[in-house]
Amino acid sequence: MATHQDDKQLFQGESHASAYKQYRPRYEKTDLVEKIMTFLQEKLDPPYDCALDLGCGSGQSSQLLLPHFTKVIGVDCSEAQVKEALNTPFLKNISFRCGDEKDLGFIPDNSLEVVACGQSIHWMDLGTLYPEIDRILKPGGCLAAYGYVTRTVHVIDGESALEGQLQSLYKEIDDWIDPYYSKSIDVLLGGYYDLPLPYSDQKRFSNMKFYAEVTVDSLIGLVQSFSAFQIAIKQSPEKSNILDEYKQK
Repeated sequence: MATHQDDKQLFQGESHASAYKQYRPRYEKTDLVEKIMTFLQEKLDPPYDCALDLGCGSGQSSQLLLPHFTKVIGVDCSEAQVKEALNTPFLKNISFRCGDEKDLGFIPDNSLEVVACGQSIHWMDLGTLYPEIDRILKPGGCLAAYGYVTRTVHVIDGESALEGQLQSLYKEIDDWIDPYYSKSIDVLLGGYYDLPLPYSDQKRFSNMKFYAEVTVDSLIGLVQSFSAFQIAIKQSPEKSNILDEYKQK
């Protein structure tokens, strides 16, 4: 049975981190951060000093949080992901470091207003995470856990035949890599309904949708960023060019 530590090895490769940064959806076209800040403002008055983006990847959520805080700390267990984050021209009040929920001792008690876990909490050891969140959050601070699932494709110019072809192709790829997903991903695919939260004061936003305009190349790149695809080609190296074959279809 895979452990949380095994799961965290899934994002260590440099090519994987590069694909993750380039092709993963971003949150700019959603009101996600506004929802987080509205919830926070019900508990704490601004100004806000510091947010932690835990499992920050290449820094997608870190960038969105930055305008609302004096500083943002991004922490990720993958050195390759942190390297990608550091290679992005952020403002000087974002810092990144390698680590996970066991490595938060550098953060003082009661010093953060928000801990954000974007597309990441399902990989974490919750028995370690929640006591640390309780320690580092200020009274009234909040944990924001969120994620997305990309399972369909639409064609914006109304070509239904092409849309059907792309949806069929995407499903074919998805069905191929599905057996390679870690069991940890089930919590995300289930919309975090099975995520145990030890906090009674909580608010849930379901069925938020956002759309990203992509080319076939970027759709293929998105698949390359999936952990299941990375496992699949490691276990079956002869299929490393399979996405090029799909692309030709």
